[in-house]
Amino acid sequence: MSIIKKKTFRVRKIRKVGGVWQLFLKDKNAKPLEFSVDKIEGELPPVWKFPWQCHELIIGTVVEKCICYLEMDGKILFNLDESDYPDDVKKEITRLKKIDKKIEQWERERLEELKKQIVEYLPQVPTVKNLEDEINKLHMCWKRYLQMLLPMQYQGPEQERRLRLMYWLITIADRLYRRHVDMESPSPLGITFAYAEFAMRELISQDWDDVVIGAFEQNPEYRNDEVFCFYDEVEQELKRVMPPMEKRLLIYCNLVIHQLLSAFANDFAELVIHRSRDLFGDTINNDGEAYRYLVTKMQLPKLSSYIIEKSLSGKEIEDFLYRYF
Repeated sequence: MSIIKKKTFRVRKIRKVGGVWQLFLKDKNAKPLEFSVDKIEGELPPVWKFPWQCHELIIGTVVEKCICYLEMDGKILFNLDESDYPDDVKKEITRLKKIDKKIEQWERERLEELKKQIVEYLPQVPTVKNLEDEINKLHMCWKRYLQMLLPMQYQGPEQERRLRLMYWLITIADRLYRRHVDMESPSPLGITFAYAEFAMRELISQDWDDVVIGAFEQNPEYRNDEVFCFYDEVEQELKRVMPPMEKRLLIYCNLVIHQLLSAFANDFAELVIHRSRDLFGDTINNDGEAYRYLVTKMQLPKLSSYIIEKSLSGKEIEDFLYRYF
């Protein structure tokens, strides 16, 4: 937890009245901010600007009332050491730090429980006959990502099961994407909107846990909410394809599918929109060649999760593609 909260203001006018600096904000309805001259280092403004330009002021506060930091146009004007905070502020900071430590401990325990559930679930992951052949049937963006992970099948039973679990989650994500987006005749505008939509859903889903989802499920108001409806759609696919999971693991796999969809939507859009074309607008290379040229823009290969924690570096990705394809 950061105890200092910073906020930025636009200052249109600065005036010195007696022993006080008055700073008039761009918002003319706001009252001017006042600071004692003897607490500010140097003269204001620190940087000359044209009359129609504004100065950028950053104010740092602790426990929402004690100003401990001032910065204008990149120059620090005031920086109060924590040892110099008022006694009541120090007490409040100590209290908040204790609460924060308890929250961190709670989150660590929940994370360890989730990781334990993943490990315990792995033996139940359905087998895949000829996994490599099945991967080769997938769309180029899914296929290349899983091909980069294929060495996991030779790194012991646990790693092989993690790879299979990711394969099944990808098949669910692929079904959902095809359900909502026309991949046969994609329009640049349509797939761009699709990426924006999946990215927003993924962003919202990052804070989900069994407490949040439990509140959703118990409140009838959320049943018709678009975000929750899609969460429910993903959950139904998970229950259809995968053996039963603990609730927390079910929610986490739902989140991973949201992440997969967001990354794939980006990669598919890159492949369609930015691949090389001739003067007539026809593609001049196949999907594999186009993917290799665009790989630095691809998000799937850089994805990591508690299922597959390793995130491939840009060099590893490029070396793989240029070595084998």
